[in-house]
Amino acid sequence: MGLDTSEQAERPSIVIVPGSFSPPSFYAAVAENLRRNGYEAIVGALVSASRVPPAPAATMDEDAVYFRGIVSGLADEGKDVVILTHSYGGVVGTEAAQGYAKAV
Repeated sequence: MGLDTSEQAERPSIVIVPGSFSPPSFYAAVAENLRRNGYEAIVGALVSASRVPPAPAATMDEDAVYFRGIVSGLADEGKDVVILTHSYGGVVGTEAAQGYAKAV
């Protein structure tokens, strides 16, 4: 039995921020399980883990800006957002969440 539209609308969107040595593919099963259970799940890639030489190394701030863009876009659509982080992704997720806290 699937969720009706109102039930899905009440569920937060889940943004997954990987650890520094974990590609987004590591989280595919988690994201798919969330989707099967009625959640929107987005797995982003760390900018700092995606660049290859000779491109300059990305910073934590660049990682946070990337994920803040994802969070901002979802919030602009009126969606609640949960940021799920792993390891170094916790630092990035914390920075990306600045200014997006919601009192419950």
